[in-house]
Amino acid sequence: MEINLEKQEVPMYASLPTENITQDEKTESTEPDTTPVPEKTESCGCQTPPRRPRCCWVTVGFIAAFAAIIALFILFFTQKGGNAKENKALNALMQNGETPYILTVNNDSIVAQFVLVDILTKDLEEETTRYQKELQSKQSALEEKYSNYQINVQNQVLTKTQMQNAEKQLTQEAAALKTLQEKYATILAGKQASVQKEIADSIINVTTRINEKKYHAKYVMATSTGSALIYTSPEYDITEEVIAELNRTYGKSHGN
Repeated sequence: MEINLEKQEVPMYASLPTENITQDEKTESTEPDTTPVPEKTESCGCQTPPRRPRCCWVTVGFIAAFAAIIALFILFFTQKGGNAKENKALNALMQNGETPYILTVNNDSIVAQFVLVDILTKDLEEETTRYQKELQSKQSALEEKYSNYQINVQNQVLTKTQMQNAEKQLTQEAAALKTLQEKYATILAGKQASVQKEIADSIINVTTRINEKKYHAKYVMATSTGSALIYTSPEYDITEEVIAELNRTYGKSHGN
């Protein structure tokens, strides 16, 4: 799964809200905001508060995306497969000198029972949660700064220079938050791809080793829910043997 995030420049004032804007002005645009800075009011000389930082709200979208990634990942790697038993029929065929042409393994059952899947999935969940908390904390801090700024504008306690400096600071922090969101999304997408590859490589290596050592079949086909293989004979299925060897190999490599 790829996450395609295109970095965008955040123009000054484009990220800040306006107190008195029309319904048409609330429509978001991909073009930079060219609306001139409001003139001073006759009563206090203060500007109208700028629009609310859009980047503050992007965090919600990224968190939702992270959650969706993890939900799909867990669903894929924890679905239950068939309850294949020890393949005594295949062993009997081998004892009679018959070499199978094609063997099959069920990926659904393997990923549901391979201990490495659970470990790597939990690691990915923990990292995603850590990023979520950090982004939420930074978003809350930025929103609090904006709220304080808006109160000061409404109370007419800021000079024009102070308002300009505050707007610049808010815009810079909003842009930095968006950059961080994109960075974390890229990290998580990369780690998810790495996890999937590690699991797939383990399955392929163990299955290949078992076949070359014991069965010498020409092909080993992977079956799963929705696969192109409509039917496979149970007597040529080595799923349980692959699962046992995967967990044994993993346990041995980690001193279990």
